[in-house]
Amino acid sequence: MPLSRRSFLKLAGAAATAAFLSKPLSARAYDDGFPQHGVYYIRAIDPRFGTLLSVDDGYSQTFSIIAKIIERRKCPIAFFPMGRMLHILADYEGENILEKLVENGCIIGNHSYSHPYFTHLDDKQIAEELLNWEKALADAMGTDYLRMMKDRFPYFRIPFGAGKNTARVHRVVTDLGYKFIDWTWDEGAILTDYHAIDQPDKALKEPLFSQIVNAIKQSTESLRRGDIALMHSNWWDAYAFETLCEKAQKLGLADPETALAGTFALLNRMEARLP
Repeated sequence: MPLSRRSFLKLAGAAATAAFLSKPLSARAYDDGFPQHGVYYIRAIDPRFGTLLSVDDGYSQTFSIIAKIIERRKCPIAFFPMGRMLHILADYEGENILEKLVENGCIIGNHSYSHPYFTHLDDKQIAEELLNWEKALADAMGTDYLRMMKDRFPYFRIPFGAGKNTARVHRVVTDLGYKFIDWTWDEGAILTDYHAIDQPDKALKEPLFSQIVNAIKQSTESLRRGDIALMHSNWWDAYAFETLCEKAQKLGLADPETALAGTFALLNRMEARLP
């Protein structure tokens, strides 16, 4: 049962939070969610935690650029890689990039094994996508890390955002112990404005490549505390990521595990006060 960004920021702002938690909430706070009680995914974090950065997919060549920036700038993210990329990231040019991420305060969340549209899958196929991802993570990071992930940060970002408001998809995913993580800021509109999705080769050439990267960098000015920022492991984002990191650090960079756990705890307290 999600909150819109506007509703959440209104409810979870630092000045208003204490007052709001002292009285019952109206069900109107959940403006487009499921009819049953329970907050299972979030679009934003409590602004008191700062700004949360996240990256999806994990294509090795481009993500390795992002990973180096994370290490150099101490800029932790919530990373949502496809399961089929995990074995490559675990041994990329002789280095386990995943372990380096964890050492630098990042968390790794489920993004499905093969990145399909969940609305095109039946219940069994949805479960297989998540469970095959778990097996790939265990192979790449060990069963202890998988167990810790499921216990402390069991987060899932649905590919393409497809099915996050579909009750059947929601049920299968949450029955496996996951909570959905959405986003409030991303570069998607910029990419589609500058090139056709089916012609990415043109957007990798100059001068278009630099124009796209600069547009993404400029768009980071709209980033705010409380945002969950989404980037992908593509060439444009790899070259714009450092600017996003700098902007987030100026605003206050959120620790991924603390910010997400704290925000879910806050929303659960709010939900418990619903009539």
